[in-house]
Formats: sequence, structure tokens, C-alpha cells
Amino acid sequence: MPGHYMKKTSCTRCPKNHASPGGSKTTACTKCLAPFTANPDQSECIDRLAWSHWGGDLSNRRWSQVEKKLTVAKAGKLKVKWEADVAGSTSATPTIHNGFLYVPDWEGNVFCLKAATGEVVWSKQVKDYISQLGVPLPANLGVFPLISRNSPVIYNNELVILGTMQAVYGGYAFWLALRASDGALVWGKQADTNIAATITQSPTLYEGVIYTGISSLEENVASRQAHVCCSFRGSAAAVDARTGDLLWQTFTAPDIGRGANDSWAGASIWGSSPVVDRQRGQIIVATANNYRMPLDVEACLLALGPLTVANSPQQKVCMQLSRGNENHHNSILALDMKTGAIKWATPVDGPDAWNAACLSSNPAVRDNCPAVEGPDFAFGQAPMLVTPCKPGKGCKQLLIVGQKSGIVWALDPNDGSIAWNQRAGPGGLIGGLMWGSASDNKLVYVSNNNMYNTKVDFQGADAYLKPVPNVKGEKVAPASTNGGLCVALDAWDGTVRWTFANPMLDQAGRNAKSLAAITVANGVLTYASMDPTGRLFMLRATDGKLLGSYDLGASSACGPSIVDGVLYSGTGYTNFALGTAGTKVIALTV
Repeated sequence: MPGHYMKKTSCTRCPKNHASPGGSKTTACTKCLAPFTANPDQSECIDRLAWSHWGGDLSNRRWSQVEKKLTVAKAGKLKVKWEADVAGSTSATPTIHNGFLYVPDWEGNVFCLKAATGEVVWSKQVKDYISQLGVPLPANLGVFPLISRNSPVIYNNELVILGTMQAVYGGYAFWLALRASDGALVWGKQADTNIAATITQSPTLYEGVIYTGISSLEENVASRQAHVCCSFRGSAAAVDARTGDLLWQTFTAPDIGRGANDSWAGASIWGSSPVVDRQRGQIIVATANNYRMPLDVEACLLALGPLTVANSPQQKVCMQLSRGNENHHNSILALDMKTGAIKWATPVDGPDAWNAACLSSNPAVRDNCPAVEGPDFAFGQAPMLVTPCKPGKGCKQLLIVGQKSGIVWALDPNDGSIAWNQRAGPGGLIGGLMWGSASDNKLVYVSNNNMYNTKVDFQGADAYLKPVPNVKGEKVAPASTNGGLCVALDAWDGTVRWTFANPMLDQAGRNAKSLAAITVANGVLTYASMDPTGRLFMLRATDGKLLGSYDLGASSACGPSIVDGVLYSGTGYTNFALGTAGTKVIALTV
């Protein structure tokens, strides 16, 4: 059985309030000491008063597992606890630690707020940190600020650690460690010297090591005529949290040394936060599309004519040219925690090379577009390590991840073999499934952006999505939608259980999109809308019933953090001109 690691009839657990890798009873059972408590899996000791990073736990499930105050009965009756003014939009999930909230905004600021009141403790600018490192600032800084879009992690109660980039252009990919008490720079290290490199993926911290992916905006920069495309190669890295020293870096594409226009480029790692699989000693990430492929690979593929299922074996032969076996685009990777060595790699589709030059009608710009143009069906999120159980069948662990294609994939964490896959709505350049999914081990919850506003026919071909009523008081589900979707799937086998269609309208009068990561807590699901009001829906996790909703004041691409009965969310998102700007961080409470 894929992912099987214990049988229900013989499953033994650690003693109460103890945890072990994988959650089964082993010699590694460790008592959780206050303020930590064992999570329901008994796989991790967690602080019930903290949201430690983007994914919430080492399994990246965005599940507030010990939440008790927020309930299904109270989810529709939340009140504003406080609103804090920031300088720009905030799309990163706020990190909550020791009574403080840490979050960056899109104007280049990093904030520390009191979680109880929203009072600003300190705020700093990313550009000032970069200047302190002796790095010249860009000439266009006034238009395209240096920013972080990460959920920070907190090391040893002392350091706030996050990654940086320049908005729109990319570059300035640094890891920064800030003193938690006052925001002073403790250390800073450049992650990648490529002119468009970025750190988009939020870090995961485990035993003093930061794990994160490195991405770039060269995919967009390729649309500029003067740029020779492409040279960036994605990678995953491990960094000493205390010093910033690089422990290992593993690239997802080979350097074949033939120049930017004859290269494997892309395969970046940019979504949510990596999984730390303690049981198997591995880090799990997912990669994006190629920006470019070597010329011999393109020639081989072009000779096949239209790429079809029928000639997919020949496509695989072409993709092996020029060390193509080292090119891991649109793949899930398991990396050894200690060395970064690739333990296994699972690609989920065929050739997919794309960059923004492909959108241009200017022939000089289109020279940067790959000769074999793909759909850009990257992974824009990291997998989750999920442990579903079935009566009489036991329990198993699966790595589950959503793709921009709209497909959800489940893999065996032992060897990367595919256990199941399921379509959860349309795909697109900007989703499909993007920034983050959630799971409570029973169901998996994904947000589909539906970038192209594709019609979803719930009474026809898309009836398998099982729509539920999406307006308060309505008893009938919508017949169709052309907007975003929240889809719940059975974690065991991928069967769709229900779909909530975003009922809000965007500025063009279409059903609005939905980019934000989902969060689940105590039977309650959050699902945010990109409409101008930033409607945040509270849904019953078991069946998608609408419990209530709240206007956040601007388009929302922020998946909330939920701690001790309080929901924390940023507001606003204007990247790719998709929504409206915000200047608030908001706390809602029971």
C-alpha cells in the first residue's frame, strides 16, 4: 500500500503528551515540555500559542491542531480585535511567537507588532538591511522596492529570519536574521547571485537549520528585449540559523556550460514552505517549470511534431539529452536533511518550458520564448505530509500537493511513487492551485484561482466537484461559476467531497479569483477572495457549509494564522495587477 507505515489494529502510540517522528511508538518518543504540547498525530511538539512559520507545522499542513476557542458555532460571529496600519499590502501569513506578530509588507518593511493589541513594537526597511551589508542599492528602488514576502521563522527566541528580493525585477536574494527585540540586523547572506534571483518560499526551521527554496523573476525579465534568456537554476538550501552559513545547496537543473540561450534554466522552488520529514530524514519541496531548454532538446522535441500522449515515450528520450536526467522541472523532490542529496524525484508531466516572452507579439522579444512552448504548470506550493486513516485499513502517510494545472497529487514519501491524483478545477498561468493548501488529515483543502475565468459547469462535466451553497441563506448550490474555487478532497484517495465557489465579483464583474493559502482549525476553514473587499469566508470543514464571512477591506492573498481564538490576516495584493492594495493587518477574535 503506498505510503503505508502502520496498521490500525496494531498501532501503538507514544505516551500521552509525547511525540515521535511519524507519530508511531518508537525509541524516539520525546516528552513535550511546556509551553509545548503534542499534536494530535503525536508527531511533533507544538506551542499552542504560536504559529511558527508559513505552513504552521513541520508537515506544512496549515492546520491549527490544538485550537479550541474558534469553533464551528463561533466562526460566523467573530469581532475585530484590532487593526494595525502598515505601509503596503501584506500577503505573507503572519508569524506569531511569544506574544508578538512578525510580518513584511510589499512596500519593503518588516513589522513586529504586539499580538494582543496590534501596537507596533518596531518596523524596519529591507533596503536598510541590504545597505548595511555593503551592497549597492538599485537605481529604480523608488519604483520597485526591496521587499520580503516570507513568513519569518524565529530561532531560539532571538532571531527573526526571512528572505528578500526586489519587487518585479528580482535579484537581491538574501537571507536576513534580525534581532527579535528591536529588529537590528544580526547577519545577512546572499542566497544566489543571479540578477533575478529571489527568495519567495518561506523558510522552515528545524533543530537550528533553515530550509528554503530559491526562485527568480527571470521568467518575467525574459520579456525584456535586451535580456538574453535564461541563466537561473532553481535550488534548495540549508542554512545555519545562528550564523547564516550555507550547509548545503542542491540545484534542480544542471549547468551544461553552453550559454544562456542554450541551457536548462528555471525549475525554481517558490511556494509555501518545505516539509521536514523527520521520520525519513528528508526535506520535501516541489519545483516549477523550465524557462528554457537546451537547443538539442528543443530540436529533438520539434522533430516529433505535436506533443501527444502517443509520443510521450519519445519525449522522455529527448528530455534526457544534455544531462536532462538532472533537470527536475514540475517535480516533487525528497532531499537528505544532512547533505541535500536527492533521495528521489518525481516529475508529474512532460516538457514544460515557458517564460513571459511567450506573451509578446514583438518578434525580437519572442526570441526568448522556448521553441517548444509549455503551459507553465509549475508547482506554486510545497507538498504537505498528511496522515489519513480508514477504519479497517489502518493509516498511511502521503505527500499531497496542488499544481497550477489544477491537479492535486499524492505520493508515497518513501519512494515518491504516485498514490493518486485528482483534478480540482481549471489550470492556468497563475493557477490553478497556487500558494498553499491545508489538511486536517481527513480532508485536503485547496484553493483554485481559475486565472482564465474558465466556466466550471457544476451540472455538466464538472459535477464531480460537488458544489455546495455559497450564499448565506441559500439552500441551492450554483449551477456554474467562472471564478475561484475551494475544493475539499478525501486525503485517503483524492475523492472530491465538496466545492465552495467564490460568489464575489471582481472589478470586471466576473466571479472573483482566490489566491490565498487556506487555513484549517478545529473544524473551521478559511477561504479568502481576491475581490476588492477581500471577503474572507469561514466554512465548515466537513461539508463546506458557509458559517460567516468578513470584509478585510482589500483583495486578500494572505492565508491567515490562527492562534488561541484569534485569526490574524494581512490585506491587499496587486502583484500581476490581480487585485487591490491594502494597508492593514487585522485580528479577528471569537
